Amino acid sequence: MAIGHIGQTVVFETSDARILNFTKMQRTVKGRWASHSIVGSKPKKQFLGPDAEQITFSITLNAEHGVKPRKTIENIEELIQTGSPQTVVIGSRKVGQNQYVVTEASESWDTILNKGEVVKITCDITLEEYL
Repeated sequence: MAIGHIGQTVVFETSDARILNFTKMQRTVKGRWASHSIVGSKPKKQFLGPDAEQITFSITLNAEHGVKPRKTIENIEELIQTGSPQTVVIGSRKVGQNQYVVTEASESWDTILNKGEVVKITCDITLEEYL
């Protein structure tokens, strides 16, 4: 069953053959503000406009769940290095109004077997809105 995806590169799903899902997803929507100092008074705030949205989440790439950890992490790294904007979908709905770029991935290679076969990688991913 499909959970969502980042473009066509990372597909989140759960099935008998494959499990790739995410945890701890956070979406940050904020505005940009300026603060103007006033002599003898509190500073005045001025709204400058919306800021780019940010999404963070963790994924576990586990070969025991039908995922190819090294190949998947290489695909994510390619998204970072090319700066290719992607549509992020959870369920059947787009997240946000625009596309996102993957700006950062922090990897922890948790399980490595004989001859360097990677079985499990935990990865924290950061995406920012592409405007």
